Amino acid sequence: MAACEVAHRSRVGRAAEDVAKLSWIFAPRPTERRLIVRERAASMSGRYEMLLNRAIPVLMTVEFKTVRRDVVDYAVVLLVDIDGKIETVRVYDGAHGQNELHRYTRSGGKQPAEIVHDGTLGEGMRAAIIDMKGGYGAMIEAWSKQ
Repeated sequence: MAACEVAHRSRVGRAAEDVAKLSWIFAPRPTERRLIVRERAASMSGRYEMLLNRAIPVLMTVEFKTVRRDVVDYAVVLLVDIDGKIETVRVYDGAHGQNELHRYTRSGGKQPAEIVHDGTLGEGMRAAIIDMKGGYGAMIEAWSKQ
């Protein structure tokens, strides 16, 4: 065999090995694994707190979960500090796929849910935040009377 023929075969052999390595690296992953990776990348959770009143400590907490751009679950909670004890006054949530309101009373605790908004969970969450920011005083007053 001539020297140039041996060199040609070795280059071709190395090229074939390189192609085999590349096809292994870029081979598609199993379907289940790809779905899990996409789901993780597409969903996001968030949480923040906002002090609504410093004089009587009133706190609004917002927790939510999105998939892509859609809110799939949320909770907006109104908390008040009464004599050093944190009390829940009102909760808006989307736990059952509907925009619900849970009123709390000082004596009886959590009341049954009421559906409060017919829109998407994202729209309901934004409406709850606006409602809580503007009406927390009346909410606390109603809670303290019951």
